[in-house]
Amino acid sequence: MTAINDKAREVSGDNYADGQAQIESKLMDVHTALPAIIISFDADTRTVTAQPTVQRVFSEGEGLSGATNLPPCVDVPVIFPSGGGYELTFPIRAGDECLLMFAERCIDGWFESGQPTEPNDFRQHDLSDAFAIVGVRSLANKQPVWTGGTELHGNGNHVRIDDSSVEAKTNSGTYAKLNPSSINMQAGGASFSISSDGVYSSVPLHAPNLITSAFDTNLHIHGGVESGGSSTGTGR
Repeated sequence: MTAINDKAREVSGDNYADGQAQIESKLMDVHTALPAIIISFDADTRTVTAQPTVQRVFSEGEGLSGATNLPPCVDVPVIFPSGGGYELTFPIRAGDECLLMFAERCIDGWFESGQPTEPNDFRQHDLSDAFAIVGVRSLANKQPVWTGGTELHGNGNHVRIDDSSVEAKTNSGTYAKLNPSSINMQAGGASFSISSDGVYSSVPLHAPNLITSAFDTNLHIHGGVESGGSSTGTGR
């Protein structure tokens, strides 16, 4: 069977060629970045176990032949967008795709302490020292992208931000949109809006404790009202 890299396994009388073959053979164990599929997620340690999805091909001379999966990467720290005390997190499920990036040195000491440390092991570019960026998608798992601005979406719900508005909509149809000059909302068939023209509602507004700059309905009493009979008579 043809090897994935024949040059890495050739031996000749040319010292340069032999040296190149040895270098290229060694580079096959140098890992930089690979797509992978999440096997499991530990929310407490914020790590995943992930299976690299690009296989390694062996020649017959190596005792193996054909394409073989690389071993799963375990205890892989997940990169969530964060900074300045703020963070965006999301649930990670088995089957999600990710990109594994491999550190050039052993990260175990740093991961335990969060401080500069000597490497616990002198391995380099190893499968044991991966970070996971979740969100990479293959064409088979692509999703549509809204190109009008920034969107956070999931399960039919979305929040959209563009140059002039912020919009939130649920998969049940509840909707709210903030513009520079108005607020518009819809829920359960009712609509409500606020603008410089006033407040509009398609349903009655209930305000049992209405307080305005002029009065408090809880304390407001009409004066000068004379008592009368129990009936005001027939309206005309």
